[in-house]
Amino acid sequence: MAQQLALGVMTRLGTDALTALQHVRSLGVPTAHISYPAAMDNEAGVREIEAARRATDIEITTVFCRASPRKAASTTSSGV
Repeated sequence: MAQQLALGVMTRLGTDALTALQHVRSLGVPTAHISYPAAMDNEAGVREIEAARRATDIEITTVFCRASPRKAASTTSSGV
């Protein structure tokens, strides 16, 4: 018998991780792929996302971070 997979959604956290994950939970799905802004790409942002995940019991299966324009430009110009 094939393994059952959980249904999930993809969502952007924006500036409020808890509200975004509460919305996912309201849809009745247990998992999410998330993206978050570069401003949350630090220890405080990770703590906020983790707290929201625990509060909503959403399993985050994939994470995308939008790089800041400055980081993206320096990465592109170096050829990496």
